[in-house]
Amino acid sequence: MCAEFCGNAFFVQAVQHQNRLRRLLEFGSYANSRRVQDWCREHVAIIEAIAAGDLNQASARMRLHLEHALATTPVAQKNGN
Repeated sequence: MCAEFCGNAFFVQAVQHQNRLRRLLEFGSYANSRRVQDWCREHVAIIEAIAAGDLNQASARMRLHLEHALATTPVAQKNGN
């Protein structure tokens, strides 16, 4: 949804493609259902901030969401991040 707001069709298509690949490779392998629930809550909080017109809050929530996602990647866990 956020990508669609930018109005760049190439960017929207790239994000959609990346999401499909990520879902295919990742969702089946998540053993931590708590983290998946947290991700969904984070997505909703980002959307709610956008809907409220609070783009600074939306940006902060997106940054935090991406930091959490990065911290759960195998590379980050291997490096102790």
